[in-house]
Amino acid sequence: MTTAVKKQTPDPRQEPEKTEGQKIAELESATETMAAYIGYLNTQIVNEENREKPNQEKLKALEAQINQVLKERREMRPDNYELIAKARYIYGPIMKALYA
Repeated sequence: MTTAVKKQTPDPRQEPEKTEGQKIAELESATETMAAYIGYLNTQIVNEENREKPNQEKLKALEAQINQVLKERREMRPDNYELIAKARYIYGPIMKALYA
């Protein structure tokens, strides 16, 4: 019987541990992306309200979306990894497509 310690091989599918600098950069990126998306939604609301005959269904949908994003923005914390990921991987591509 041996007592040798088995050498552990890292799982290649698992992401390496992030540095504090990387975590801060991701938080800032997520925060800025959410701010840009909030600004876009606000602009859409104002534009729709200024139309001669505003589409009330569209306004209701835009207001529901901006309220959701504002709520998420208030909940943004450095340790809220799921929300940071949502901002970066869901809202980020939306904003990128809008400004492409």
